[in-house]
Amino acid sequence: MEKLTDFFKKKKLQAKFKTAGPGHKLSESRSSQPQPQPPQQKHVPREQKTSSASSAAGAAALKRFEQPSRQTNKALGLVMEEEKKRILAEMKAKEEAQALKEQTQEVAPVIVKKYVCPILGINEGYPLTELKEMIEEGIRASYEDDTLLMSALLIKNCNDDNATQICVRTLELVLDNLRTDDEMQLEKFKKLKKAKIQSKILDVKGGREFLNAVGFIVDDSDEWCTLHCENSEIK
Repeated sequence: MEKLTDFFKKKKLQAKFKTAGPGHKLSESRSSQPQPQPPQQKHVPREQKTSSASSAAGAAALKRFEQPSRQTNKALGLVMEEEKKRILAEMKAKEEAQALKEQTQEVAPVIVKKYVCPILGINEGYPLTELKEMIEEGIRASYEDDTLLMSALLIKNCNDDNATQICVRTLELVLDNLRTDDEMQLEKFKKLKKAKIQSKILDVKGGREFLNAVGFIVDDSDEWCTLHCENSEIK
């Protein structure tokens, strides 16, 4: 009976040792004992996390655009209104400054050149336009009895150089044509179409008078200037 009791005690003791875990030596440290492992977490790929976060952020941004804040719109409107007022104020200030500058700016004096004509006894200086008018009046008054000379002096002294040269060349051509011995050609040259000589002779001071002096009749109602004389009288 005593042996049977010892047998069960040994079995019971062995069972306790088994539940206590593996055996260790007395020289071993407790830190070397195996630690219980924490439960493993399920691994989620980084790409999947990033994609989910981006999708959430995009959805939130889209929602903000679809439902704009009234307060934000109001603030933006106030900013734009202030900017408009500032620009208008700057423009007005520039316009006022420019107007003031124009008012205070000194106007440079206009220098008018004056001329004299000792030959006609005009020794006091006059502007060129006035002097030419005085010369024209003096020539007409002094040579009214000699129309040919008067017209030549007017052409020479009362027009600009270019108009004078064109007029003289055209009159020389008219007179040269009248020297022909061909009777048919002479009859043709005795008539001048006014449209062709208007700017070259008739509009030049002295040109009309010269044509009258050599025998041409200048009639404003006629389109032709005609030389009224016999062919034998033309020299």
